[in-house]
Amino acid sequence: MKGFILALLLLLILLLVAADRAMKLWMTGLLASGPIVLIDGLLGLTYHENTGAAFGIFKNGRWVLIALTAVVIIGIVVYIIFARKRPPLLMASLVLLSAGGIGNLYDRVVSGYVVDYIELLFMDFPIFNLADILITTGAALFFIYMLFFDSSSPVKKKNNG
Repeated sequence: MKGFILALLLLLILLLVAADRAMKLWMTGLLASGPIVLIDGLLGLTYHENTGAAFGIFKNGRWVLIALTAVVIIGIVVYIIFARKRPPLLMASLVLLSAGGIGNLYDRVVSGYVVDYIELLFMDFPIFNLADILITTGAALFFIYMLFFDSSSPVKKKNNG
């Protein structure tokens, strides 16, 4: 059963990376002629080549971002493979984090930039992509797990003690 769960987790990572890759390729072609408004004043699609990380930090820091991302992804995948227990919420967070990280890492290695395309029109917010959504969701789930479900959590100890 453990082998099946591990295979399932790794397959989910691959499927999410493939979905991210497919979206970036589709958006690159679709947005070649310019931005598209999906919901007026709310949501649009705009092609953007991001040479940094979230919110423009590490602009042109390609190799630092590649190295840092690779180390984190390797750590996550090694943990997934060798974990004795695989709590579902923790595994979901790690699958999302690694898939999003691999998606953006691929772009940085191959192109030197990450393709972003989702634009929030109602506020000044960086353009982002599916991999960014996976990373953000994975990070949120990870923090929820660590705060409320991990046995070493101060919140859980307080509620149980």
